[in-house]
Amino acid sequence: MTSFDKKIEKIVSTGKKLFIPYLTFMDPDMDCFRAILQTLASKGADAIEIGIPFSDPASDGPTIQRASVRALKNGATLTKALSELKRIKSYIDIPIIFMSYYNPIFSMGDDQFLKVSRKNKLDGVVIPDLPIEESAAFIKKARIFDISCISLVAPTTNLVRMRKINRLSSGFIYYVSTAGVTGTRKKLSNNLSVKIKQAKRCLKKPLCVGFGISNPGQVRQIKKSADGVIVGSAIVSIIEKNLQLKNKTVLKIAKFAQEIMSALDE
Repeated sequence: MTSFDKKIEKIVSTGKKLFIPYLTFMDPDMDCFRAILQTLASKGADAIEIGIPFSDPASDGPTIQRASVRALKNGATLTKALSELKRIKSYIDIPIIFMSYYNPIFSMGDDQFLKVSRKNKLDGVVIPDLPIEESAAFIKKARIFDISCISLVAPTTNLVRMRKINRLSSGFIYYVSTAGVTGTRKKLSNNLSVKIKQAKRCLKKPLCVGFGISNPGQVRQIKKSADGVIVGSAIVSIIEKNLQLKNKTVLKIAKFAQEIMSALDE
């Protein structure tokens, strides 16, 4: 088990539901990104997922795609994110996860990425375009560096593949609520809770649901069967709607995070 595995399992063992918000690195700018990060940590986030901007974000919907464009224009890179991580971990005492497509990691080199990640105290990584069938070597290396590799499962994932994901991955299982890309959704599938319960019969690691979770009502629906929620596009959307009023962005995200936490704690 990695250190991150132990932290997550300790929280889940108490019955608490996990809140994992997502931010795109350097969106809308570095100063505002840092302020939002601190706010989410102070509002009770159990971990924070930081998206590394990439030119071809295959699993991201329009909202996060636009955030990636803004961040890339600001000069965001994986190298800068790793450097910033060292600063982040000096004032935020919760786990930090990077969500990165494999191309930037491959370009840096697996060993170099993992070495710098460990040095700067990265807790886990999500690589959506590195399928479990091709990730065994990377996962094995990551464990040596005490970094969790969080894998994705969807409602369409068959049981054989699900068991393989459960065996190889670490940290928690990222359950994609619906087929498609990220983005806020007005309504979640009526049988989502049933699908999650079915998945948990063969997934022994904590299961957190993402993709489309955008309001307290959806959180209440999901928390009955899942161990936590990952909220991304709804937060990034607040940033996008307040690009000219960045002083209000942090306050609005703080209010939104409090609403999500309240729904989880009910």
